[in-house]
Amino acid sequence: MSESSISQSDRDPAELLSRVRELTPVIAASAELAEQQRQPVDAVIEALSQAGVFRAYVPKRYGGYEIDTDTFIDIGVAISEACTSTGVMHADWVLLNGVVEGNPFEPRLFITPRDQIQVEDTWYCAGMEGTGSNDMIADDVFIPAARSESLLAMSMGRGSGASSSCYRHLMLPLLSIAAAIPALGAARRALELFTQRLGGRLLRDVNALSCHTVFDTEISAENYVRVLLGMDPASPV
Repeated sequence: MSESSISQSDRDPAELLSRVRELTPVIAASAELAEQQRQPVDAVIEALSQAGVFRAYVPKRYGGYEIDTDTFIDIGVAISEACTSTGVMHADWVLLNGVVEGNPFEPRLFITPRDQIQVEDTWYCAGMEGTGSNDMIADDVFIPAARSESLLAMSMGRGSGASSSCYRHLMLPLLSIAAAIPALGAARRALELFTQRLGGRLLRDVNALSCHTVFDTEISAENYVRVLLGMDPASPV
């Protein structure tokens, strides 16, 4: 299903989350390529776009899903479990911050199309190169007043577009959640892989060991982890 074929009546956040989860095998299969090329895989971003992900926070009156925070977290974690780098937010527009000259001192946020800025290749972060989080340079870019918002108002959840409760979050707590989502997805995937590894690991038969054998810390530690994960011990130690 393409984004253009999704009717307004079908713009249910639960359906959006379901479509994202259906895409996770494709996202996972492209994770290594994203790391190699040091940027998200275009086909994956296009698939997420067609699923409606980039309209998740768009107001319903403009054809979006107007999702709540729980759905935002669930979507981000699902993507991040498949590929942590892809779980970092991507967009065709960039958000800049700056100060308007004059009195009083006024820090503001600005949005502008991505093709209006220059990207400086600076991002070489082990394990996260696929995010493509390079520096941005905005040189002599004109930004209309309608694309600017008071940083103070945004930080307090009082931006000019805050017509619904989902747009009235305090900015810093929401940004903290957004930053934690990829890490949570990566941790869940690591736990899943570790559990699979334990399930196929064979330990020597400790029943055959002499009673004089020194306590085997490796076997005991592994069994302890198995118990924590709700698995059966691999040995009677």
